[in-house]
Amino acid sequence: MPLFRKPLSEITEADLQALIANQVPEGRTLDYKRDTVGRSDSNKKEFLADVSSFANAAGGHLVFGMDEAGGLPTALPGLAGLDADAEIRRLDELIRDGLDPTLLGIELRAVPLADGAAALVIRIPKSWNPPHQVTYQKTFRFYGRGAAGKHPLDVTTVRDLVLLSADVAERVRRFRIERVAQIVADETPVPLKNGARLIVHLVPLSAFGAGNRADLSSDHDLPLIPMIGIAGRIRYNVDGLLGYRMLDERTSDAYVQLFHNGALEVVHHIQESSPYGRPILPMLSFMQELTHAVTHGKTTLRRVGLSTPVVMALTLTGMQNWILGTSHSGRLSEVRAFDRNPLFVPDALLTGFDGTAEADLHDLVDSVWQAAGWPRCPDYDADGQWIGQWR
Repeated sequence: MPLFRKPLSEITEADLQALIANQVPEGRTLDYKRDTVGRSDSNKKEFLADVSSFANAAGGHLVFGMDEAGGLPTALPGLAGLDADAEIRRLDELIRDGLDPTLLGIELRAVPLADGAAALVIRIPKSWNPPHQVTYQKTFRFYGRGAAGKHPLDVTTVRDLVLLSADVAERVRRFRIERVAQIVADETPVPLKNGARLIVHLVPLSAFGAGNRADLSSDHDLPLIPMIGIAGRIRYNVDGLLGYRMLDERTSDAYVQLFHNGALEVVHHIQESSPYGRPILPMLSFMQELTHAVTHGKTTLRRVGLSTPVVMALTLTGMQNWILGTSHSGRLSEVRAFDRNPLFVPDALLTGFDGTAEADLHDLVDSVWQAAGWPRCPDYDADGQWIGQWR
């Protein structure tokens, strides 16, 4: 059904009416509600139990404004007089304050209806830092979900979810290390020019879920080439979908690999430049390549049906003793150089797709400057807002 495949921002009344026409029942990944969440403590606890049950299981959708009978949708009257923005803020705050740990990647959208009312759809991702506990008013209960709806979790299941969370984090870490090792060994999907390399990984935590597979059938709609520049080519390979840019008939200087599980790998060759007798990493082109990778990477992940949270990882290879090429004073200081190869920049967590790439990259870029001996990137202000120029 379109409800499960489309970005939430593109869901329309027709998609919700299709649930009625096709008699899509409530179950493990879907629940219908005639009214929005009431103001009483019991209503709020019930709502949080629903949300956490989806997150602790396979994820799913809550649809408010839908009539149902016996678990089957019957009509879409919507929520008349709904102040959509205020209600979304209220429920988002309730979820943020009423669950522990914080649930990442949740989306809320008011869908306008032809009669002037609106339906409210909440998309809850399968969590990769479970289990989530309802803590509102000191409830302290865990819920899961099955075909018959939500249910309390027993101690054994809670323990298994904790172990799952730790296992996924370790698998993401191993994936990054193994991929970097292969790139350093020139085991790349296209022959890559020798020298220094910038490696970006965008890895949805859901990539390591059982049976997870991204939808790569509409490759012409995926902005792979903008991640690496212009004049690129796209083709399928055994790992998934590959975009690459050739310098000549035998050598590439950049590629992006979209794996079947939804993980993205972007690799750029970095041309060494030594105008002052030392190799430099030019920060203008560095930021341009990073922001293109993240901006178009988020769009790609959304289009293939992946959700946040996404681990963003940056690795620099072949750049030991390079300095930062920047207009800020002191750029040639002897102490301001990268001191290791490869340089695994500490990863960051992307919790939503709607922010700017510059904001998403703040922690990663700060870490790059710190790796070269600076306290932070001076192109961000004290509030973490990008104030630099790279375009």
